Amino acid sequence: MRINTVFSKKAAALLLVLCLMLPAICACGSKPQKTQNVTDSLNTVDEQIGAVPADVDFGGEKFTILCRDNNAWSNCKDELVADEDSSDIVNQAIYQRNLDVEEALGVTLDVIPIPGHWTDADTFTNTFRNSVLAGAGAYDAIAGQMGFMNELALFDLYSNVYDIPYLKDDLTSDYFYQDIRNELTVNGMLFFLIGDYTLTYLDELNVLYFNKQMAEDNNVEDLYQLVRDGDWTFEKMAEITRGMYRDYNGNSVHDVGDIFGYITDYENTADALYSQFDAQSTRRDESGAIVIDPDQGKIVNILERLIDFYNTEDVYAYKTYGGMLPEDRPFSDIFTSGRALFYPEVLAVAKKYRGMQTDFGILPFPKWDSRQEKYLTQAQAGYSVIVVPIDCTDYEKAGAVLDAMFAKSRDLVIPAYYDVALKDKYARDEESGEMLDIIRDGVCINFGFFYPLGVSQWFRTLLYMENHNFVSYFAANQRVYERNLQKVMRAFERDDEE
Repeated sequence: MRINTVFSKKAAALLLVLCLMLPAICACGSKPQKTQNVTDSLNTVDEQIGAVPADVDFGGEKFTILCRDNNAWSNCKDELVADEDSSDIVNQAIYQRNLDVEEALGVTLDVIPIPGHWTDADTFTNTFRNSVLAGAGAYDAIAGQMGFMNELALFDLYSNVYDIPYLKDDLTSDYFYQDIRNELTVNGMLFFLIGDYTLTYLDELNVLYFNKQMAEDNNVEDLYQLVRDGDWTFEKMAEITRGMYRDYNGNSVHDVGDIFGYITDYENTADALYSQFDAQSTRRDESGAIVIDPDQGKIVNILERLIDFYNTEDVYAYKTYGGMLPEDRPFSDIFTSGRALFYPEVLAVAKKYRGMQTDFGILPFPKWDSRQEKYLTQAQAGYSVIVVPIDCTDYEKAGAVLDAMFAKSRDLVIPAYYDVALKDKYARDEESGEMLDIIRDGVCINFGFFYPLGVSQWFRTLLYMENHNFVSYFAANQRVYERNLQKVMRAFERDDEE
């Protein structure tokens, strides 16, 4: 689909500001300040965007982005395009961002959405693989799901962003997430762009929802204060869930119709344990080289305790499968009907629970123990990564547009998404907004989880098998992991092979 710039930038900005001011005027004191801040930013015109000089102009050329139109929770194209007449403040900001970049750089955005859910991985990757191998130059950029864009066989199709004008000089800017850039860069090469333009990264952050009514009915202590005091640990959470189970449907069977203290799957939520409990699979040694070096004793302890926890009647754990849609999973119905105290899920579901009758709160995942410095989390693999294909016909244009898009997303989209949509519209209380700041401060990513080493499913596999003998499991598979690491590292030796 093509975004048409029908109105001038100034006229469109004025209309957006008027639309955005209406809720603040009519809300009678319902937190108008953040909305006003966002509308102020929408009405600001920059002479230069990001690292791109103000005199850069591509004369109305198209800039074509291949993207996916869906994932489990939302339409992913919505992070890239928005309708002109949308009333949603995030879409307003996205529309204005695109308009600003089009006018500033003299380009026309041409966004092509195709199916891109996990079950569509082959279709999506083959679409651009065939195009790139044919040298068609059809796409200036590709925005696909991290969970399949990191396929090793695709790396030769991606450009090193450190070679792309404007991007190479601006990758240390805050609208590119620096922990990701540092962790994923090898030998001065980086293929994937992740930052404020890839809004689904925030959507996919793992958080912990809790039912405020159940907490009150069971005299649960102040969970927000536990977080503030640094005392929100796994043991504390397990203690709170104890005794929560009720045979709600009266069939004398521990099943989906009952009341629980904690509900979870064995897959995506388990994947977050690497970050949550600071038990990552890889690290960099003194020379900066990647080594597979997990804390095996700690992982054994985590598995032992979690297996015991999952086997209590207060927990309902369910094995989902790849591509399973949210409506096919039992967890959402259990939580929205008020039958679970704690539910770990991604941040995006807060939007879908906006109409939930029972109040809920948002917490960070608990620490492993009180010695852990921060509350940590990571994003599930459904977020977008942006790559520039090697058959891109104009690297200068690609670098300019992408750098400008990330920069403008920081200024316009992130404030609208985070401060207004999440904190004011979807969170039910001020404390949840405070918790979001803590969650965002603890987001991390690991080389071993992102790249295909075979180490990213340790927890989901062993938890489901109820096997805490990680030492033996790791020893039996270590050679495979090391071979996979060597294959990944060879993908970053492109310059040496030329």
